Amino acid sequence: MLESLGWRFHRIWSTDWFHRRDHEIRRLAEALLEAKEAASDGIAVRGANAVGILQAVMKDDAPTSPIEIGHLELIAPAYTRAELSVRASVEPHEAPQGQLGDLIIKIVDIEGPIHVDEVSRRIAAAFGKSRTGGRIVDATVRALQAVQRRSDNRLRRLGQFVLNDAQLATPPVRDRRSENGAVLKAEYLPPMEIAAAATRIRAESGPMPPEEMTRAMARLLGFQRVGPDLSEAILAVVMEGKCDREPAA
Repeated sequence: MLESLGWRFHRIWSTDWFHRRDHEIRRLAEALLEAKEAASDGIAVRGANAVGILQAVMKDDAPTSPIEIGHLELIAPAYTRAELSVRASVEPHEAPQGQLGDLIIKIVDIEGPIHVDEVSRRIAAAFGKSRTGGRIVDATVRALQAVQRRSDNRLRRLGQFVLNDAQLATPPVRDRRSENGAVLKAEYLPPMEIAAAATRIRAESGPMPPEEMTRAMARLLGFQRVGPDLSEAILAVVMEGKCDREPAA
């Protein structure tokens, strides 16, 4: 209908926009220039409303230079690891529960959302320990529970992950390409961060097939390859969003 009135549509698939954005920008710029040249010769109208050629009215001050079209690069800030140290004459599991609780709050503020096992590792490292035993893990869980009973508590535990109120409201999306260890394991990837990454990609590039969304999210989160475990963890969130292939407007 609109095409019979002289409208011309330029379609861009969301997957092409995400993976070949520079190419699609060039195509769009060329289409705009072609449309401008066609408009200067008049617009042919077909169908029942045809009245011949409609002449486009061009303003004298209309810009003649090419239209510059830029785009936002989808990047995430680097993952920040909580590297703290304490002076103590006791073992981590022997430390006062209140002091362990204060340490947990600092760790979560820096690195949340974070798996509770990683909180235990950060506590062990703060005490100069290279290994995290069962007693340190148990002491961490007890201290976390004590923190959550405080009247001024702002920590939340969702499943195996701990985060503060601000991180719950706006989950961070972080690039792990410079990290190593457990934070690169799929089971230590916070579901709320996966969901936030999916939201950013959909907002920038629109819907796309689940497999392509999975690869895009893995790259945004800093993973160099997508193994079965990582794919399963990400895909579970992607499927909830029903990422079907649709053309971008």
